[in-house]
Amino acid sequence: MDSARTEGHRLNIHLREVKLPALRDYGELSVPSYDRSRISVGWAHIGCGAFHRAHQAYALDTLLKRNFEEHRGWGLCDIDIMPSGAPICEALNEQSGLYSLLEKDAGGEHLRIIGSVVQALSTTRELAPTLSLLVSPNIKLITLTITEGGYYYDSAASQLLADHPDIQSDLAGGSHPRTALGLLAEALKQRRALNIACPTLLSCDNLRENGRVLRNALIAFCELKDPALATYVQEKVAFPNCMVDRITPRVTDTDRRHIADRYSLKDSAPVVCESFFQWVIEDNFPLGRPAFENVPGVILTRDVTPYEDMKLRLLNAGHSQLGYLGHLAGYSLIDEVARDTDFRQLLTQFWSREVIPFLTPVSGISFPEYCDTLIERFANPNLGDQTLRICLDGSSKIPVFLLPSVRAGLRSGASIDFGALCVAAWIRFCSGVGENGEVIPLEDPLSARLRELALTVKNNPGNDATPFLQGLPVVFGELATASTFIDAVSHWTRLLYARGARKTLRSLIQRRDWAGEFWGDKTGPALG
Repeated sequence: MDSARTEGHRLNIHLREVKLPALRDYGELSVPSYDRSRISVGWAHIGCGAFHRAHQAYALDTLLKRNFEEHRGWGLCDIDIMPSGAPICEALNEQSGLYSLLEKDAGGEHLRIIGSVVQALSTTRELAPTLSLLVSPNIKLITLTITEGGYYYDSAASQLLADHPDIQSDLAGGSHPRTALGLLAEALKQRRALNIACPTLLSCDNLRENGRVLRNALIAFCELKDPALATYVQEKVAFPNCMVDRITPRVTDTDRRHIADRYSLKDSAPVVCESFFQWVIEDNFPLGRPAFENVPGVILTRDVTPYEDMKLRLLNAGHSQLGYLGHLAGYSLIDEVARDTDFRQLLTQFWSREVIPFLTPVSGISFPEYCDTLIERFANPNLGDQTLRICLDGSSKIPVFLLPSVRAGLRSGASIDFGALCVAAWIRFCSGVGENGEVIPLEDPLSARLRELALTVKNNPGNDATPFLQGLPVVFGELATASTFIDAVSHWTRLLYARGARKTLRSLIQRRDWAGEFWGDKTGPALG
């Protein structure tokens, strides 16, 4: 064992600011080289989760390392509005905002200490300080990662879910905002009263045209709460679109033990992610922005839409295919599913037949090569991404990731079987019991309704999927009355119950060598 390793074990460091000098001498990890005491907060982020800390906080840390003086006024304050987020805020504050980012790829791993977060606030505990910060003229940028469901917006119907209890509570002026919309509306109301310029609001969630969704949802909320504020937001606030791409699994106790054992580091708020990083941003920041263009993997553009569609319909929809069918087939880890020949064929055929023909070309990107990279990323044996993580919040993800390709296929008369199979697998998953009788946990804002509808499908003759599809208008919209779609989903649901996931999948992928039509061979992308 080398001397640095021995010293690391002797120190058994708990991650805090005062320990950074010792960590800098520990050769297996990288730490902030800049003076964190000189950082001031200029950027607020709503959502303290791992996804944000693998993306926005990582990008700012990179910029602080490259040009500290230019960026020391952009320090991050992380804000969480959920009661469940209070412990992570507390953990970050105990560590002076520091946390470890463990980047893993097939070739190994690298641990990096991120220093760009200055403080963390929980609105359930510190509402007044949170509002004071958001109203401060120093805050020029507010970003969000609040999950797809956190916008309370039905994109298909272009309307706010105004009847939702959380929205109703915020409209009534509850003691603590339950939604980001309620928090932002109050902050902007106070800034307007004080004549303080509006910050840029940048959604970083996996939504197509996420800036537009945030804008529409916030304006609709304000129209119900304060029509004058709605007009103000419409006229004064910038809502750029962006696309973020980095697989970020849930951190497990195994990950925490690994960090402690290998790096002798006690971290209460670690993040695990792949080494791949991409952030495509619409360049629309009236009050200025960090020099994002200097972060490797960041693309500034006028139009994010082609990148969004590529990522959501290939990566995220591909993940959904592996997650639902893979879990039903007995897999718990995504990399295991991605290395399975049948599931690899599922991806290549799904992408080539039902997704790529309807994507707008992206300058400088070959879709087949992008898909090759996706399978390599999915099959990363060191990441430990769980199928259940991919399967959570399906009612928010399916409409965004999968159904746009289904709609495109229906309009053109093309195949929709792979998309329909994924929906059928979701229905089967939502029934709550696996093929061997095991209990399937269901994490979704609509979990009770999903379970009720899925059991109706399970118990009806022929496993007709109509009750499920028509019982969720916020998910399926007009597709719930499209006979071709209903018939296809019902067909695959029936087969999943009769034959199981593996045999059902093989009945589709072996029907015809579709993948070869696109990739020019019969195997699809290699695993590398």
